[in-house]
Amino acid sequence: MISDGKDNGAVRTAGNTKYLRAMNSVAIRNIIASDGPLSRKQLAARTGLTAAAVTGITAMLIRRGVLIEAGLSAPAGGRPAILLNIAPKVATVLAASIQKGSINSALFDIHGNILSRRFSTFGASSPEDAVDTVSRQAGQMLQESGMEPADLAVASFATAGLVNPYTGVVKRSTNLGWRDEPIAEKLKAALKVPVLVENNSNAAALAEMAEGAGRGSKNLVYLSVSAGIGAGIILDGRIYSGSHGYAGEVGHTPAVPSGGALCSCGRRGCLEAEYSAGAISAKLAVDDLEGLMDGPLSGEPDVLRVMGEASEAIGRTVAVLMSLYDPEVVVIGGEIASVGGTFLDDVTRSAKSHCLGELADRLDIRGSGLLKDTPMVGARLIALGRLLNMQEWKKD
Repeated sequence: MISDGKDNGAVRTAGNTKYLRAMNSVAIRNIIASDGPLSRKQLAARTGLTAAAVTGITAMLIRRGVLIEAGLSAPAGGRPAILLNIAPKVATVLAASIQKGSINSALFDIHGNILSRRFSTFGASSPEDAVDTVSRQAGQMLQESGMEPADLAVASFATAGLVNPYTGVVKRSTNLGWRDEPIAEKLKAALKVPVLVENNSNAAALAEMAEGAGRGSKNLVYLSVSAGIGAGIILDGRIYSGSHGYAGEVGHTPAVPSGGALCSCGRRGCLEAEYSAGAISAKLAVDDLEGLMDGPLSGEPDVLRVMGEASEAIGRTVAVLMSLYDPEVVVIGGEIASVGGTFLDDVTRSAKSHCLGELADRLDIRGSGLLKDTPMVGARLIALGRLLNMQEWKKD
């Protein structure tokens, strides 16, 4: 978040007047987007620009429909000041999580407020099905919010699998059955806006750091256990994607020495095949895991055995992630985060037993603070990052 006049992007040195004005316009816009509403006096203090320069730039942004006057500040011994904020319908973001058989999406304004949302199932999980579902959801939400397609500024998607965020290609998603899918290109053609695509665990990790259980940390690992298992890694406040965008694919590491359940990747005994939420549900013949360890089945021998094995295996995985990345916080998310009982404590005990003492002493495992919306919230934050780096928004 921008907080002072030194690192907020404002330019105060001599140079091309048109360029300086454009850069300062972006800086003021972004400060208001991050921290608004703000007065012109506050903007001058934040940027170090003169009052006259701020007045001129904000007047231009108001004429272009980017800013609005949004009431008065509370009096503090002087005259109340006019507050400026980003105009409604400017820089609207579509964010969505594409999972096996379902899409969870929402329209957000620049401040992260949900304007409309949809949850849909989609049949064969083909890329075409996903694009059609997203397009339909977007149209419904825009209409519901009194907007036109031209009001949408950017769209961002979190999805399962090996996702290259630099190219927008899903190299492989065993849960969705996709290979070498240029999904960003297809979504861009349908929505007519810039499209970003990220792995769902990476997006969720960003969301937990910014707004969830990991708030305040800069180094975090998010371990999702749902239909699949994957890790999102945040290092120094940024997603660590690896050289091709595939970092964190722990679900396809071996959980048993040999044999084991057949995995969707074609091998046997993968962590995902043995201890994903779907695999655990199948072993216990239950529909889902929510509240399992707080309910009437919690004391059943089979439940205790399977959940004990799962907590041990997931704890071992956490220990490996701790040894590799030394995070401040490990967040457990996905369906497993809602199982209840002592499950997270059991995972913590397992992880500590497999860590070096120095790592075990400071191990901090937390349940997700955002649960089912986590990947979608992360997608929204990724879109916000793109917006703040855009020279112009649609109404600039």
